[in-house]
Amino acid sequence: ERFGVNTIKLDGVPSYFESTNIEECFISIVSRMFGGGVNAARDLSIEDLISSVSVMASRYFDSRSLDELQSLLENLLDCDMPYVDTRGRPTLYQISFKDIERKLGIK
Repeated sequence: ERFGVNTIKLDGVPSYFESTNIEECFISIVSRMFGGGVNAARDLSIEDLISSVSVMASRYFDSRSLDELQSLLENLLDCDMPYVDTRGRPTLYQISFKDIERKLGIK
């Protein structure tokens, strides 16, 4: 719908943003998009928007309980390809305690 030349209208947000400050999240995305000017904002891809929303979603999950995170992991493992995201990047890494100790300089 026509809403105005320099106006952005937010019609809705995903349900998992209920407990966060929607206004702050939205302003953050818009600021990032227009930080380089209007022409730069036009060049942003959908991946850039997804990246911004992913960061906000991760903040949401930072405050979740262990049971909720366990459920999320179970849902992930029920996927056809649980070890990579839609862009082919790994979602899980297997790291031995020995490797963790070595990387942290322990022992």
